[in-house]
Amino acid sequence: MPVARRMNHVHIRVSDLDRSIRFYGAAFGLSEAYRDEEDGEILVFLTTAEGDVLTLNSASTGAGTMGGVEHFGFRVPGQLADCVNAVTENGGTFLGNAGWEPDHVAYVRDPDGYVVEIDGRPE
Repeated sequence: MPVARRMNHVHIRVSDLDRSIRFYGAAFGLSEAYRDEEDGEILVFLTTAEGDVLTLNSASTGAGTMGGVEHFGFRVPGQLADCVNAVTENGGTFLGNAGWEPDHVAYVRDPDGYVVEIDGRPE
């Protein structure tokens, strides 16, 4: 049976590519690894310090629709408050803390409406 080592990437459609690059850079420390063009759409690959990838797609159709996905998340050990502040300062919305770990986990919405879980539990 095949065994995945890690998730390769999450690919989302965004309505404003530059805004989303700024948002994910400021709120989560993601940086642009590279960009590509496919069928007239620009794809920007952002990476975390650990090498996880979030792909932003410039196609405005479908931007912000979750299509059955509840949320995706980032781990930011010990940085929950700073991360939530960065989210709201960069066009996102704080939705609330998780009932199961209210001091360390929060949910936010990015500028396109995607829900992001922030896990700030210490390592």
